[in-house]
Amino acid sequence: MHRVRIQMRKVRPNHVRPIRRVRSLKCRIHTGPDLVGWIGRQAVFAILMIGGLVINIPGSARAATSGVTTENGDRRPAVASANARLIANYAYGHTDSTKATRGSGGSSSILRIGELETQSGQALVVGTLPLTHSTGVRGNLHGSFSSESEDSGPGNRDIDIGTYGATVEFFLRDPNLGSFTLGGSYDRLDGDDGFDANAFGGVADLRIFFPNFGSGAVDWFLRFDYERREVEGAGRPFDPRIDTYRIKGGAGWYLTRNCQFLLGGSWTRAENSPISREDSEGFVAVRWRLPTPLSLELGLGGRVGVSEYKQSPFPSDDRFIYGGHVGVTYRFGSGATLVESIRAFD
Repeated sequence: MHRVRIQMRKVRPNHVRPIRRVRSLKCRIHTGPDLVGWIGRQAVFAILMIGGLVINIPGSARAATSGVTTENGDRRPAVASANARLIANYAYGHTDSTKATRGSGGSSSILRIGELETQSGQALVVGTLPLTHSTGVRGNLHGSFSSESEDSGPGNRDIDIGTYGATVEFFLRDPNLGSFTLGGSYDRLDGDDGFDANAFGGVADLRIFFPNFGSGAVDWFLRFDYERREVEGAGRPFDPRIDTYRIKGGAGWYLTRNCQFLLGGSWTRAENSPISREDSEGFVAVRWRLPTPLSLELGLGGRVGVSEYKQSPFPSDDRFIYGGHVGVTYRFGSGATLVESIRAFD
């Protein structure tokens, strides 16, 4: 008994230590840049947690997968028939300003980057063809125009960039189980400030089509994108070459056969020495096939997160970012419902 009392006295201070650490952490969280980063990370975590709860709500969209399988249960082809889509999108994005201070030898220097607002419009023509019973090919031609406005102190710095290019993807798909896609892309960027660039990219995409367990059909997805941008002409002094990596994952829950609700998150890193940027975001979106004679789909969504900007030798700083998008898709020769179009045609 005497030994037990001695051990309890030794353990007791260890129980106090976590309390002192929590108080220290609490004070640190309330500082400016850390608060922004903490809010962004909590927002992403909350969106993903809510998504997990929503996906498991029972009793909705029980017939969402109707038409995806044949009556006798045979495996359907990867592409039910050749089809095409016309897509038009508009997107808006905002990034807060940042300031980093570096001190050395009794002197200090300050790095300031103003608020950045981006607006863009995009148009795509997408075609999907069957190759074999289990494989298909998807290609698109696309063009976009974006306008960037940066509040850089005395005046705004406005940049307009036009982009056009093409993408080709080959995929293995079973409309009852899921799909796996590999592809590549090329884009040409032309700016009004001497900024011209060629961009080459690659993509890997995995999708799993869960069967209906009574809570509605769910499409799980995980996508990886890579882009290498080579700048020509005058360009910008800080981005002669940019490597961008992006991972995006989430789930799309079919509220009905013609309406899908998506939740997920993404991580993006763009780097070129000595500058790097990492964006961590959560997003929500809705895809709705309109009840019209034409095969029209309306899509809209929003995103929120935190962006970490670092330029050597300055310390990194977190910035709050958010944005949204709206788009319309017109399908030719596609399925009778949204779930069928996505899983067996697109």
